[in-house]
Amino acid sequence: MGTHRTERPFPCPHCARAFKTGGRLGQHVRDSHTPGYVIPTHKCPQCRKEFRFRNKLDAHIRAIHTGERPFTCDQCGKGFVINSALRLHLRGAHGVALESKDRLRRSKKRVVQRGDEEVTT
Repeated sequence: MGTHRTERPFPCPHCARAFKTGGRLGQHVRDSHTPGYVIPTHKCPQCRKEFRFRNKLDAHIRAIHTGERPFTCDQCGKGFVINSALRLHLRGAHGVALESKDRLRRSKKRVVQRGDEEVTT
């Protein structure tokens, strides 16, 4: 089952929302319907804005407070706050198609074939 499908077979028992995966349904129930549950956040030390994920806070600090742009285009020198913006720039502005990583689906990561033998990771 892919994540780009349109059906949402996991309905929330508490509201009208439905989800593509059981994990996302569980996260929704915990975050939205569990009394007293507070979503963990990361606060910006400069402006106290809150982010659910640390990488989003890091990008915010670079973009808003420090102006740091550590991801630099090797074609034109333009800098970016996040690596994904650099990848989009390379593809759109310069026509550079980056190699996709050889990744195993999560369910296949446990057992990897190496030649004749199976290696459990």
